[in-house]
Amino acid sequence: MIKPITGLFLVLWGLVKVFQGWVLFEGGEDFGAAVVVFGALAALVGGLFLRDSLR
Repeated sequence: MIKPITGLFLVLWGLVKVFQGWVLFEGGEDFGAAVVVFGALAALVGGLFLRDSLR
């Protein structure tokens, strides 16, 4: 029961971080690109958790 909840949380949190990083990067902050990459990795791991738990 923990894996699907964790996976869904990581996907949603990762998407929020991607959006936040994009806004920062567009505003002129260089570390926004790092936030985008971090958010994408978190969403990817969350997606893998979801896929594994829903099989």
